[in-house]
Amino acid sequence: MSEKKYTIVCVTPVGRRRYMRFLVPLVLTSDITRYEFWLNTTNRADILFFELLAKKFPKINLIPHPNGRCEGNRTINDFYQRATEPHTIYVKLDDDIVWAEPHFLERLVQFRLTHPEFFFVTPLTINNALCTTVLQAFKKFEYPRFIHPWSEDSLVSRNTQFVIDLHQWFLAKILLDGYQELHVPPIPFGLNRFSINTILWFGETFQKFGGSIDFIDDEIFLSIIKPAEYGMANCIVGDVLVAHYAFFGQRQALDRTNVLDRYREALLHTYRNNKDFLECFAEVEAIFQDVEPFARTVKSQHYSPVRRWKDILLNIKVPLLRMVPLSEIKKNIESRILKIQ
Repeated sequence: MSEKKYTIVCVTPVGRRRYMRFLVPLVLTSDITRYEFWLNTTNRADILFFELLAKKFPKINLIPHPNGRCEGNRTINDFYQRATEPHTIYVKLDDDIVWAEPHFLERLVQFRLTHPEFFFVTPLTINNALCTTVLQAFKKFEYPRFIHPWSEDSLVSRNTQFVIDLHQWFLAKILLDGYQELHVPPIPFGLNRFSINTILWFGETFQKFGGSIDFIDDEIFLSIIKPAEYGMANCIVGDVLVAHYAFFGQRQALDRTNVLDRYREALLHTYRNNKDFLECFAEVEAIFQDVEPFARTVKSQHYSPVRRWKDILLNIKVPLLRMVPLSEIKKNIESRILKIQ
């Protein structure tokens, strides 16, 4: 399989410009064929940012939702149907991947090519339940209690102090150029719901089921159901590191810290000798700054769970009630009795 010439397509369900400003330079300065933005937002400022990026960088393609819908995670599933081309490796990255080590994409692709036996492969990801368990098992990350590999575990997904400490610990490693100390061997896994912050698959694999995800949770479907059906495992590429910023329950607390600003500093430190990255980073940052005045004039329209329930409640049709005197009710009953007789 490695002898074939493969097209490399990166995809990101977009998204949020405040994180994408970090991810885009990482992807565009890698060896890829194209970068698809799966448009999954109604935020006008974010959309403007993506449009300006696509105008500036030819490899970026804006892909509208195939059914014109936008309901957050609920509508990402429909995009997978376009990720089934043969001789293509797809790399799906969350929009809040905020740091990755140099040549991360090339090394992930090489592992993908040389290990076709896995359903998907994924890097060792900071702020990912299973990956944190791996780091603890290899004594890379010390913590007083066992870190469960479940994506819904309360410690790794909702304990905000834990994730703040985790990020600060990793940022210190980056700024001291010590992140490579965290590398581990490849870790195959299966039958575990995995938070798919970054995954790589062959188009041929998804072509078998048409990329059709008939399950509300794409992470369960792709990390458990399909691999089990095909008798395949997934695999963590243990010597490639990326950092995922936040899950939903972590975001508010993290946004009150300096973690995101420190990842900007960490990116510029890691790539300080990479002229192409620094130029691309500066161009993306300039576009981001150009959009900010517009962003302050428009109301955010992110399709949140709260907004979805508001829409549902507003569209419920409730019959109008009319207060009727008791005498009128008795009169109606008596008239119906007379009709029966």
